[in-house]
Amino acid sequence: MTRSPGNAESARFRALRLLERRPQGTAELARKLRQRGFEDAVVRAVLERLTQAGLLDDPAYAARLAASRLRAKPQGRRLLAAPL
Repeated sequence: MTRSPGNAESARFRALRLLERRPQGTAELARKLRQRGFEDAVVRAVLERLTQAGLLDDPAYAARLAASRLRAKPQGRRLLAAPL
C-alpha cells in the first residue's frame, strides 16, 4: 500500500512521532517511513525539512549513540562504529 504523494503532512507527523520516542538517524527514519507506505519523494522531502529544522542531525545522533553505548558497555572504536 503506497500512501498518496500529497500526504507529506501525514509523513511528517509520523516522523515527528518516531523522533519523539527516541533520536534516530536519517537512514533509520527513512526506512520506517517507507515501511509505512510513504513514497520516496515524500520521505526525502520530509527528511530534508526535519534536517533544516534541526530535528534530524546524523553527526549529533552518532555522537549520542556512541557515548550511550560506551557508558553502557565500554568497547573499542571499531565496535562502537559498527552500527553507524
